[in-house]
Amino acid sequence: MVDPFRERTARLLMDYLEFCAREPGTPAPAPSTPEAAVLRHVAARVLEANRNVLPLYRRYRRHRVELVARMAQRLLDEDPGPSWGRVASLVTFAGSLLERQPQTTRRQKRDDGSVSRDCRLLVALLCAQFCERHRAWLMANGGWVSAKDAGLVGSLGCAHPAG
Repeated sequence: MVDPFRERTARLLMDYLEFCAREPGTPAPAPSTPEAAVLRHVAARVLEANRNVLPLYRRYRRHRVELVARMAQRLLDEDPGPSWGRVASLVTFAGSLLERQPQTTRRQKRDDGSVSRDCRLLVALLCAQFCERHRAWLMANGGWVSAKDAGLVGSLGCAHPAG
């Protein structure tokens, strides 16, 4: 049976993670949904607020999925539990690990295949977190529509993007 919430979540996550994983210098594709536009806007704020911390994790690129799984456990499972800010931080963290650097070595070119694979694995991991483990919290807080309309944006003190 098709789960519309899971499908919507997977599309949202894939939109953001593919946006992050695009080749350097490639123009950003338009967001696929209004929620995707909000997520990109909020993620930019999260990245800016953590610009000195997130680059430290770049050396762990070979273990992206495991690192995001550990971060999900810390952010979502430990007290006080999920919040829109924690959801945004987790997705932003996952995206930051997928960012490609300009290719200068043969080894970096070989590692590009792992970016696509890890993008799919991270969507699956985050879908499991948001659509199974923390689904009740997301649904009680309006799901992704709430994130678009106020929850995610309001919880971080950000203004809605134009449009």
